Amino acid sequence: MEPVFEDSDNLHFRKLSGSPSKKAAGAGLAITFAKKIAELAGTPDLKVGLVPFAVGGTSIDPWLPDEVLYTGMLERVQLARDSCEAPVVGMLWYQGESDSVDEVRAAAYGDRLGQFVNGVREGVTSDLPIVLCAITGNEDRVPYKNQVRKHQFEAENIHENLRVFDTAGMELQDDGLHLTGNALIQLGADLARCAMDFEPIKSQLN
Repeated sequence: MEPVFEDSDNLHFRKLSGSPSKKAAGAGLAITFAKKIAELAGTPDLKVGLVPFAVGGTSIDPWLPDEVLYTGMLERVQLARDSCEAPVVGMLWYQGESDSVDEVRAAAYGDRLGQFVNGVREGVTSDLPIVLCAITGNEDRVPYKNQVRKHQFEAENIHENLRVFDTAGMELQDDGLHLTGNALIQLGADLARCAMDFEPIKSQLN
């Protein structure tokens, strides 16, 4: 497994979106996710193409239709389609901490999440399977976390082909917000299992 693009969280989009994130080397979930997908598909040498596009420290607003990160994400998906000639069979979405620090943004998160899901499906494919991670973090870092989590779990009942995986209880770094490397590795395997619950994904991989 190799990512289609090397840099998933690049300086260009961090600047455009006003992200406070400072990129740092670290662990991720991609390799574990891809290996577990291949294992569950019963094809150890299965080629799993991943198209990472992440900008840390952002609220959901720049990811909404026609905003800068939404546009950048769809451009990257199209580049991947053109270069690999393969279908996009699903999406992993892990975001919401930045919206959990503000009461107004947390209250509006449900509506914005709905706009995001509908926008992604309009731009990629209408029934795109989505695995959404319900956020975690210490209360002093994300004081309105529970409001955002409520909206995230409600999305599973609103949108077809959307599943929520709860990251609550996973090991956090000392900052009380980000998952540890070991937790991310475990999350990759967990998300693969969720993804393989979707019949459209299983049928594409078998």
